[in-house]
Amino acid sequence: MLETSLTNCGYRNDALLLDLEYKDTQIQREQLDKALITVKYTRILARSLVIPDLHLEEQEKTLWNPWQDEDIQTYHRHLADYYYYTFPYEEWKKLLTEIYNVSVKPAQIKWKKELSDCDNMAESMHYAMQLAARRTDFEHNVAIGIAWSGTHAYNIFVDNDGVKWVYEPQNNKIKGRLGETKDPFDTKLLLFIG
Repeated sequence: MLETSLTNCGYRNDALLLDLEYKDTQIQREQLDKALITVKYTRILARSLVIPDLHLEEQEKTLWNPWQDEDIQTYHRHLADYYYYTFPYEEWKKLLTEIYNVSVKPAQIKWKKELSDCDNMAESMHYAMQLAARRTDFEHNVAIGIAWSGTHAYNIFVDNDGVKWVYEPQNNKIKGRLGETKDPFDTKLLLFIG
């Protein structure tokens, strides 16, 4: 089933990049299928995004390893890299707001189920932040990921203190700490992919 969905959407190589090792449960396969389709649409959207220079190289940053983070290990997850850069909480707020105002909000199209909904917004924010990081000479991606609750998609970011925050990319709001937020932000799956 997974091989078929990857081939049909034209991203068979993404399966190799994702190095999938999920247990065989239906919800995980469905969430993964949605994530791969989101990657396809995000690449199309990225061609139209304006990415500001956030001067990330000037920010205070810390290396974070999700593979050794006990909080992350309690979730179904896909971790593509070993290290990510984190920033202080207040700096994250500024960075996310700038990306939201310059990149994500202007590119936002009218909400449409399956095409322009929560997972597309979460992927757009994630991708815009990663593109901003690529403008620097960083050796690692920044610590922002995509999360699913089963009914909603949104972003997660990690600050310099190792605190994981739930972020709603549809309205630029930080909803609270990962694990303390309620439905629809009751996280089941985390994707930290670059």
